[in-house]
Amino acid sequence: MSGFIGILNLDGAAIDRDLMQRLTQLLTFRGPDAQAVLCKGVVGFGHTLFRTTWESACERQPLTLDRQVWIVADARVDAREDLLRSLGLDDPLPLAQTPDVELILRAYLKWGERCLDHLHGDFSFAVWDERVRKLFCARDRFGVKLLYYARKSSCLVLSNTIAAIRSHPEVSSSLNESAIGDFLLFDSNWTLDTTFFTDIQKLPAGHQFTLTGKDYQSNDRKRQRKAEHYLADHQSPCWIEPDKSHQHRRQHGDQPPEPDRYGEADEPLHDDLPSHSTNR
Repeated sequence: MSGFIGILNLDGAAIDRDLMQRLTQLLTFRGPDAQAVLCKGVVGFGHTLFRTTWESACERQPLTLDRQVWIVADARVDAREDLLRSLGLDDPLPLAQTPDVELILRAYLKWGERCLDHLHGDFSFAVWDERVRKLFCARDRFGVKLLYYARKSSCLVLSNTIAAIRSHPEVSSSLNESAIGDFLLFDSNWTLDTTFFTDIQKLPAGHQFTLTGKDYQSNDRKRQRKAEHYLADHQSPCWIEPDKSHQHRRQHGDQPPEPDRYGEADEPLHDDLPSHSTNR
């Protein structure tokens, strides 16, 4: 269960490496085995790695294959051999040395956003495509892996950990009273795309999130507005019918599959609750 964080500066400012490193350091509890930071102009990625499979010994994130498209992910890809055949690579990859994040990146390079039609497993990831200056993020069908984001006037911050997003100086710790009220009354936050913090949103299970140079379009596609600066965001549901045929087809050599975790559809409560809730 690796940790990752991404920052996209909407005002065109270069990424602050010191800030990126501090936020990434907060994720070491998710990934104690390795830590790396990428700062590339207006985009920054940070990742902490937790090696749980044989092939993750070869894993390095943030990952790129061409210095133009970069990815960070917390992922477990199933049906790896099927995906590899669909990729139709000229030079076959040795699966025992190919981490899941590389398979996701190769799927994106081949199919673009339609790569989600070919991915099975548990994942959340963010891809920065320098060729078209686009940020593309997605979460698996069952919402096993987490993805949160905060959009401010000057930047967008995303992570699979709320505490890391809250530590960005532009993100407030002001509380979302409606979400807290739902939890106190019904033992659950009934709004799938919100958290207990006003500034921080959650990408629902089976959804994708894209930032491009077009107009803003909300998830229900009924309201539109111009985005600040040169970017916009778009959320849309994907994979309407979950495919369960590959749940138990890990195909990682002789290593036993992880136990099913599809019931864990949200982050542990302690990471969503405020501590010293004062506005920054």
